[in-house]
Amino acid sequence: MMSLHKSRMFVRRSGVAALAIGLALVSQLSAQAAGPLDLIPADATAVVRLKSPEATIGKVGNFANAVQPGLGFMVQGQAPGLGALISNPTLGGVDLKQDWYVAIFAVKGAEPAVVFVVPATDVKALQGGVDESFTFASKDSWVAYSKDEAVMELVEECISGGADAASGAIDDRSSALFGESDLAAWVNIAGLTEAYQAELEGADDQLDGALEGLGAQIPAQPGLNMSAILDIYGEMGHGALQALRDSKAFSFGISVSNSAITIDELLIVKARTQTDEYLSSQKSAKLDVLAKLPQNKHGYMAIHGDFKGLMEWGMQFATKVIDGDAETKKDIENMVAELKEVDFGEMGWAFHLDDGNEDAGLIRGYTVSNVSPAAKMREAAHKMGTAYKMDLPGLKQEISVKKDAESYDGLSADLITIKQTYDEEANPAAAIQNLFQELLHGKDGMIQRLIVKNDDVMIQSIGGTQDTMKEALAAYDATPGTKPSDNQKSREGLLEEANIVGQIDLPNVVIVLARAVLATEKFPIPVPIKAEQLEGLSVPRSYVGFSAGTVPQGIQMKTRIEAKTLQGFFQIVTYFQQQMQQPPR
Repeated sequence: MMSLHKSRMFVRRSGVAALAIGLALVSQLSAQAAGPLDLIPADATAVVRLKSPEATIGKVGNFANAVQPGLGFMVQGQAPGLGALISNPTLGGVDLKQDWYVAIFAVKGAEPAVVFVVPATDVKALQGGVDESFTFASKDSWVAYSKDEAVMELVEECISGGADAASGAIDDRSSALFGESDLAAWVNIAGLTEAYQAELEGADDQLDGALEGLGAQIPAQPGLNMSAILDIYGEMGHGALQALRDSKAFSFGISVSNSAITIDELLIVKARTQTDEYLSSQKSAKLDVLAKLPQNKHGYMAIHGDFKGLMEWGMQFATKVIDGDAETKKDIENMVAELKEVDFGEMGWAFHLDDGNEDAGLIRGYTVSNVSPAAKMREAAHKMGTAYKMDLPGLKQEISVKKDAESYDGLSADLITIKQTYDEEANPAAAIQNLFQELLHGKDGMIQRLIVKNDDVMIQSIGGTQDTMKEALAAYDATPGTKPSDNQKSREGLLEEANIVGQIDLPNVVIVLARAVLATEKFPIPVPIKAEQLEGLSVPRSYVGFSAGTVPQGIQMKTRIEAKTLQGFFQIVTYFQQQMQQPPR
């Protein structure tokens, strides 16, 4: 009879053995279970994924109904047409509840090869719904098919485990974007650059040759150094080619909700490359400066990063391009030297269009710049005013600077006036350009007011009157409210930390511009509507937003389009149609 001790030992060993066998079975089953990406070869140029077509169509329909009631039912009615996208017009045997995939393979000198990877409710029915010219392979409920037999051989190798699959080639961050988006794509940039390495190696010489040929054809322009302009284009072109060589993969995804469409993008670059080092030097931030600007305006932008090099490059560009005198170039060089001693933090801009004061123009701008020492930035702005006077063929730009011209609660403000005039004799379109300048900035040109506060903040107003600067100062000093403004609520849908954020209320910008243009009665626009007919047109505030920020070894972007924005445009179109049907007043 077995002793109690031996019995326990037997049970323990049997349990361990059973656990080991169980784990082995699970591992084997996991290895045999195929996901869609396991059927796609790793060297695919691009992979596109449509998340659960049935659910995604429903989302798009709900969004369309939110924009315009009834529109969503028309969208959902087009669902059967999706079959044409996967070469199965009848959708026979296709599972609409699971995700669909399309893999694209670049082929030198020929059209790309395409592989569809589609889930099936009935494999035979799916194959029967597809043209006979396709070659098929399947694993579990997934069916892969293509007209390219060579690519299908690679698919077969993936299924058997004899070749690497895309499931191992797509990085975790891109996979996450795939999982969160309703429609997503991944592009294998590294694979493309490797396949076209010979062509890329000669691209720099081709670019230089093209610019040289272009330079020989462009006639000389008085006041402009065309050779320097082409050199700048060359620098930008070579930089873009280098960024392409340094890139590894690009992913984007589109997500739909009842309130907005969101587009996410992610660029991954190769480690320790020039592009990687540059992106690593540009740190993202929360861009709290946006809360220091007047709220609920028509547009916003904020940036953060190491901009010294960019500003220096921009000013040197100006000295090269504009054939100015030696004194002007010296002023710009001194300005560049001063800016090297300035530390830049977050910078934010807001703008609003106000057609209530014709003499002051439409534009009202507000700027907050975290710079230290701000006094040096102020001096640079003064020198910029004297350095950037232009007298080119067809264009004359005059800049005047008045230091300490105004006072706001003990803070001294400088006035910088910029006026551009186009020569109407030299350019037939100059009359319209001058009208737009006057419409936007008023008869006296664009007036900037500049104040330094606490030696680490520079506040500016653009256009308008002293009230515009007072509004900017009040917004900067205001205590944050408990209820977020419309632009702040829209900002929450973008990247939390970024290098750049932009927002614009497009429908209301269009309304104010249309009203102002019609009110002048000077623009040759044959529209049978008077400005006063637009007085009753009003739409809610809404924002199209964009954000971009660096991440380890890459950069991410997020764009958000609110349903209210499209609602606004539908309202505008409907209103215009109604007014055009009214008898003339």
